[in-house]
Amino acid sequence: MGKMVQAIALVLAQRELKKHSSILSSSPSASQELPTVKGTLIVCPVIGVMQWFLEIERCTTKGSNKTLVYHGANREKCIQTGGI
Repeated sequence: MGKMVQAIALVLAQRELKKHSSILSSSPSASQELPTVKGTLIVCPVIGVMQWFLEIERCTTKGSNKTLVYHGANREKCIQTGGI
């Protein structure tokens, strides 16, 4: 799991690039626009679920993203409440 911070940084960088590409796409020289990404799915072993969650919370600004852990017996309830 040594690449967690890099993976989180990649997701956040993609979000920033999308913001800047939409600004640049109004110029005639812009040839391609980045696809819109509405979410990122992280699939990991059970032992890493909370580690990923805590690392995302640690590496991001509070309120800048929504993090949902979809695991365990209360998965459906978790989606309805939007969290752990």
